[in-house]
Amino acid sequence: MPGVDLVLLHAPSVYDFRKLPAMYGPISDVVPSTPVFEMYPLGFVSMVGYLELNGYKARIVNLAVKMLRNPKFDAEKFIKKLDAKVFGFDLHWL
Repeated sequence: MPGVDLVLLHAPSVYDFRKLPAMYGPISDVVPSTPVFEMYPLGFVSMVGYLELNGYKARIVNLAVKMLRNPKFDAEKFIKKLDAKVFGFDLHWL
């Protein structure tokens, strides 16, 4: 992802969910998500679309899904390799 203006990161609700035993509380029956809350906010799509229409390069990186799909995925190494002027992340898990 070379030379983008903005990278929006979506992390899982519990960062070390692959290492730590956890008792997750109830989650919504209407939202198809696991207790890790891998679905990023829909607003990310709107923000990236708006920025790209105005000449900026913006990307969404869903760390939660990457961590779910690959048990060996190293989020820290991945983030260090990202080349962006600005990083943003959400604090929204449904």
